[in-house]
Amino acid sequence: MSIGGGGGILTSSGSISTTSYGSYSAVNDTDGQTVGGQASGAHGAGVQVINKASITTHGGYAAGKTGTNSASDVPLGGGIAILAQSIGGGGGDNTGKGAIGGIGGSGKSGGNGSDGGSISVKNDGALATYGADAHGIVAQSIGGGGGTGRNKKGLFVAVGGSGGNGGNGGSVTVQSSGNIKVSGDYAAGIVAQSIGGGGGAGGKATAWGVGFADAIGGYGGDGGYGGSVDVTTTSGTKLATEGVNGLGILVQSIGGGGGSGGAAKSVSVGKTFAIAIATGGNGGAGGDGGSAELTHSGAVSTTGYDATAILVQSVGGGGGNGGTSSAKSLAFGLPFDEKGDSFALALSVSHGGNGGVAGDGAEAKVILEKAAPPRRKATARLACTSSPSAAAAARGRFNGCCRNRNLSERLCQGDRW
Repeated sequence: MSIGGGGGILTSSGSISTTSYGSYSAVNDTDGQTVGGQASGAHGAGVQVINKASITTHGGYAAGKTGTNSASDVPLGGGIAILAQSIGGGGGDNTGKGAIGGIGGSGKSGGNGSDGGSISVKNDGALATYGADAHGIVAQSIGGGGGTGRNKKGLFVAVGGSGGNGGNGGSVTVQSSGNIKVSGDYAAGIVAQSIGGGGGAGGKATAWGVGFADAIGGYGGDGGYGGSVDVTTTSGTKLATEGVNGLGILVQSIGGGGGSGGAAKSVSVGKTFAIAIATGGNGGAGGDGGSAELTHSGAVSTTGYDATAILVQSVGGGGGNGGTSSAKSLAFGLPFDEKGDSFALALSVSHGGNGGVAGDGAEAKVILEKAAPPRRKATARLACTSSPSAAAAARGRFNGCCRNRNLSERLCQGDRW
């Protein structure tokens, strides 16, 4: 396995010291918070597995010896014969209720997720597993999830930080020429997947002001793309599952889902006039699924209930939800005549964020090749020294002797070729 480290976490909860208005600034923004390391996660490296040996794994029981069973024992899952994974690190989060800013400003964005590396598995050995969830081959490349955008609170205007984008899944290739048998429930013979990371959620924005306030939620990050997945088995390969919900071969490329947009809340109070505007952040777009292809030249058999022989899919990620919004305004009336009649205008505008666009699925292809039939022995051509009848020669039995032209062998009475 190769797993990239995740980005750091920054919790923004401290207050920012203020200076006098005489310095032409309502806040002193030289104070800040920092986190060591990088905001984004590290990429997963490529993984290559070449196996030429037979592998057998066994399940066990919590209260007894491995391979035994009694009424009081709790069955444990079996081991995976071959596991190859590359996982990108998640983006760093910028979370917390948010430091209170001054006039305007926006929250910081979350870090982007990192990509999963390429996976290559070549198996020439026989694999056998016993126990629940004990798969034969698992090959996965998974992109890291995007970080969460920071929440923001501000006077008059506040903008939440955007979520980071998810990392992409890498390419996955599996070639197997050995027989695979899995006996446990929920066990699969071959699992090959490339999965894009999900986008990070946008940060929440809260604004208040005298006469005017505007809050905008952060945008959700986009989901990562699923990479190409290619599985090939050679002629004569046998793959068998015996458990409930068994799965022979699973080939999937899945795009990551988009992150949800951040919520927005705005409150305004004023004399005569008060305007409050709140706009929820848009959801992130889902990532596209990559191509998924299986070329199978052997046999697949399943004997358990609800078992599936072959499943090949390319699935686009779903778009993220739009952020919610809430706007409230209150205006006190200003008298304009001797009777005490007053005038006030309070306006509240609230827009929910748009949902993100879903990703597209790519081509999913299955090629099933029938095993070649056994070769028949070539019919020999005969040059007879005697003169058997044509019918006798065609039946393969004759009187006298003939010579095989291909092998230069002499065949006599009673021989069959």
